Amino acid sequence: MFSALLVAMLLSTSTFAQEDDKYGEDMKEILFMVIDGNYEKAVGKAEKYMEKEDTRRDPRPYMYASMAYFEISKNDEMAEDYPRAFRDAIKYGGKARRYDKENKYMPEFDRYLAELKAEVMQEAKYHFDTENWRKSATFAKNVQRLDPNDLSAILLKATAEWRGKNVYQAETTIGEAKTALENFTASSVSSEGKPAYRFALMEFAELMKEEGRKVDAAPFLDAVEPVLGGDKEFDNFMASY
Repeated sequence: MFSALLVAMLLSTSTFAQEDDKYGEDMKEILFMVIDGNYEKAVGKAEKYMEKEDTRRDPRPYMYASMAYFEISKNDEMAEDYPRAFRDAIKYGGKARRYDKENKYMPEFDRYLAELKAEVMQEAKYHFDTENWRKSATFAKNVQRLDPNDLSAILLKATAEWRGKNVYQAETTIGEAKTALENFTASSVSSEGKPAYRFALMEFAELMKEEGRKVDAAPFLDAVEPVLGGDKEFDNFMASY
């Protein structure tokens, strides 16, 4: 499945190789390496670009390294040698986002980021369900590193912080969510991201209901309802809310 995604990305990256981009085609070779399963070689070549003075802040090698590490994290045979592969996928993806200040390259990686974010949110959800609030908030924060405006991550982080008795920080995070809501559009939610939005929104709304603050959940429910309309679990929740 992921290889097909990578092939689609390869076909869409022609915009990377502009006339004034002397590294575009060379960097694309890293994507070929990931497609071919040469993950370690891909990471090695990406790191060379990270070390070069004129490309150390180019987002692409960081994103390609993220892809390679993400694939390594799913390979049981490589897990022993790369125990931090999943974390490195997040780390390098976050650096790529940070270096792409003009959002020049990130749209080309939307499909990959949607898949990576979905996996990170699964971790956040797992720790939330087991009431490990600190770890849940940490993984939700990791999604923000990949996408600072991911509303599901911000809401889940706020809820985990509140459940973990860190109410002051939770209030700050709720403020961040209100800011992110100003730029939220239903079209920004990928199909992979819908389960995370459903979970985070329902948990946040339930918390606000318990605290007698349903009014604080209302704007988020109204904004996300078009995304989740027709979802049986969400519709049942709304009917009884």
